[in-house]
Amino acid sequence: MDDAERRVIRRWKPIIAEHVVVTSELVQSLKECGLLTDDKMRQIIQVGDNESTKTSRLIDVVLSSPLDGAFATLCFVLSRDYGWIARDMDTDARVEKGDIVIDEDVLREAGMLVHRKFGSSKRFCETDKKDMQELLALKLQVSREEWQRENEKLQAALNVSRATVATREARAKKLVRALAGFVKENSDHLTTHAHGMITTSDSLKKSLEDVHKDGLGRLEGALDELLKRFNTVLTHRQMLHQERDKCLKMMEVKDERMPLDAALRGFLQTKRPLEDDLQSLARDLSEKDAAFKRMTTKIFDLESELNEKDDIIESLTAQLGAPPP
Repeated sequence: MDDAERRVIRRWKPIIAEHVVVTSELVQSLKECGLLTDDKMRQIIQVGDNESTKTSRLIDVVLSSPLDGAFATLCFVLSRDYGWIARDMDTDARVEKGDIVIDEDVLREAGMLVHRKFGSSKRFCETDKKDMQELLALKLQVSREEWQRENEKLQAALNVSRATVATREARAKKLVRALAGFVKENSDHLTTHAHGMITTSDSLKKSLEDVHKDGLGRLEGALDELLKRFNTVLTHRQMLHQERDKCLKMMEVKDERMPLDAALRGFLQTKRPLEDDLQSLARDLSEKDAAFKRMTTKIFDLESELNEKDDIIESLTAQLGAPPP
């Protein structure tokens, strides 16, 4: 740490003592950066001391540190929670070292401001006016450089955002092309011939061909349609699972993971003896039914013969009972 940096720290010591709170995290960060030792940490944090005393003791320890770059380390640690203090201290150090070069236009602008305000005033001599011009020019130059740094940061962040947006747009367009290819390749599977219904294929094509949306918007529309269709598929899948469970229960299958076709084959093999008995019973019933039909036919024939015999008997009886001629 050079003399200019020490002068800046001493000048900023009251402000730091007023605003900075010495916490264990702050002290630990300074230790990790090599600015404090364990003995110095215990010396700074003592029970009963108020915050102003702790901060003042911390500044004294930093001022006595032999570490190269102690000033930059202190500004770095303070920038995490006290960015404005770290930024202004760094600017003051640059001014103290004479590292800030004042631009000609800034110096002229400062001179114009001083002349406009105090040009005809007799209270200040020319030397005082020149000092005010230099001081004002220095402040303007510092403000300009800070604005330029912030502008560069914002420009870099903007470029990153633009690159991110471009990358996302490219990825979205790639996904749109992939989805369009999927629709084209699976057109038969995505199309239903139900009358009056919008098919999955038509719905996806409509979402992908919307010229009023960018790639991401079209992709979002297509994904919304896919999610709706998937929701329907999942609902039907759940219904099929429930029907499958009912079938397994009816077939008295204990293993719920068994495929339905395997369970059905096992069920048919288990019930085959009953099927054979039923077929045998059906054959017996068929034979008995045929015999019954034959017997019925014979009965009809016998009844016909009996009727004929009755007619003959009646005829003979009539002849026997008739008087002789």
